[in-house]
Amino acid sequence: MPCAFRIALFRAWNARVLITTDDKAKYGFGVQVLDEVREAGISQVSVETRVRSTGR
Repeated sequence: MPCAFRIALFRAWNARVLITTDDKAKYGFGVQVLDEVREAGISQVSVETRVRSTGR
């Protein structure tokens, strides 16, 4: 996956990444993706969040 990030950064100096997961994704996987994006040199990163009602 990091190779794809480096290619995107090479093609667009202002590459941006949006990280989003579903409820079944493990937290560690999202952190791993964020680490790989940063390692590729991409600094514009957003993480999508959703508000859930209490009691779920």
